[in-house]
Amino acid sequence: MIAKHIPIKKANKNNFSRLINYLVKESRVGERVGRIVVSNCYADEVISGTMEIEHTQGKNIRAQADKTYHLVISFESEQKPEDYVLDDIEQELCKALGLEEHQRISVSHIDTEHFHIHLAINKIHPQKLIIHEPYRDFWKLGRICEMLEIRHGLAVTNHQTKNPGIQSKAADIDHHAQLQSLQSYIRSNVLVPLQMADDWHSFHQVLKNYGLEILERGNGFAFKTIVDDGRDIVIKASSVDRSLSKQKLTKRLGQFEISVDENVKVKRRYQRKPGDVSKAALYEKYKKERSLIVEARTHGLNKLKQERTEQLRSRKNYFNTKIKFMKASFKFLKPLAKRLMYASLYSDYKSDIDEINKQYSRQKNELNLSYRLTGWKEWQQRKGLTSKSTKLVVFGMSAPLHHKNSRPKKNTKGMTL
Repeated sequence: MIAKHIPIKKANKNNFSRLINYLVKESRVGERVGRIVVSNCYADEVISGTMEIEHTQGKNIRAQADKTYHLVISFESEQKPEDYVLDDIEQELCKALGLEEHQRISVSHIDTEHFHIHLAINKIHPQKLIIHEPYRDFWKLGRICEMLEIRHGLAVTNHQTKNPGIQSKAADIDHHAQLQSLQSYIRSNVLVPLQMADDWHSFHQVLKNYGLEILERGNGFAFKTIVDDGRDIVIKASSVDRSLSKQKLTKRLGQFEISVDENVKVKRRYQRKPGDVSKAALYEKYKKERSLIVEARTHGLNKLKQERTEQLRSRKNYFNTKIKFMKASFKFLKPLAKRLMYASLYSDYKSDIDEINKQYSRQKNELNLSYRLTGWKEWQQRKGLTSKSTKLVVFGMSAPLHHKNSRPKKNTKGMTL
């Protein structure tokens, strides 16, 4: 799991609504957006919530900095946590940043290689109306991500990064997971042939040869993998290279034309694989072990769900039987006495239901921890196939020994320590 702050390039009063429009535009249920959650607002719908947040931001006229904090939480490929896990991750990250009381809207995207969530957070406190700028958020996010990965049994990610700041999310995934992303695949194999194409027909032909196709998405283009299992991966074309943006492609190739040649055969497809080719067989072993863990965890979760369903059904049947018995046996009681008896019985019933759900939640967390998925990089480290990078532990946080933004301390005589 990677949590990354995406700074907004230009601060203006309408950037929150523009961000939300970008996150939810041109989406159909189950195609691009998974779910939308509005938090700490009176409204629970995205349009009303956006208006409420912009109204709050408008009350602070002194702050000159950007009033919106854009956070992206990305998960490893083939990993999509359940809603209650996503809620806890969102809450803990916002708490670490000091933004837990602030208004926010979260939008999950399901149409890319990695399931990810966008958090649009209002940095203006809804009651105090003062702006909060998270300090050293990069380190805080990494520390909380490590804790959440252990708590929810998520694949562990090395939260050191070579270039913290504004950079490609695909580069982060390549570095952390040591696996080739779709962007890297296109850059390495397809970019040069695409740049050599002189018309849309040859452009489509090159893409088809490498198991790809191009789509019009919003105001730009997107590349989509051609797969047989229905698990498409879609990325922005301009994220691969600026020469593949819609403006530059239409200027070079003319008005966009849809591919009509269905006879072109796919010669090569994108597959998640290690950057080191010599580890291909080892990666296949890792995938088999991972699939066994997923299968065992799924079986355990299904068993827990079945047990909870049976317990809930049993308690409901007992409650209904008890109600019928009370109605038949205490016909001559006064109405007030009956209501008190029914209220006491219903209170006991609700307590039993809550206890069953709490027990299920505890067992589910224990099961997730028992069958915790590990990333490719951590799996190699556990097997002793690679060495861990040297870290310096400072106040419970793992930090690289050298960081480009770190400054050497000086003593009173001006000598570097």
